[in-house]
Amino acid sequence: MECPYCKKVMKKGSIHCHNGWSPMIWRSQEDESTRKIQPWYKNFTKTKLEDVYYCSDCDIIIKKVTLDKE
Repeated sequence: MECPYCKKVMKKGSIHCHNGWSPMIWRSQEDESTRKIQPWYKNFTKTKLEDVYYCSDCDIIIKKVTLDKE
């Protein structure tokens, strides 16, 4: 995905939340890089969001959303 601000290629990854008390992080699917989003996120259930893109130059995260057609 192309960054809407700087037009460079963004890294594809996912957001991980474990138990609400661990840091919420973005983890790259391309290499070993990570980015802490929140030091902790109270009351957030254990989850993993896929198709999340990160631009390290602009420090932005974008979640690609697809809608199911009914």
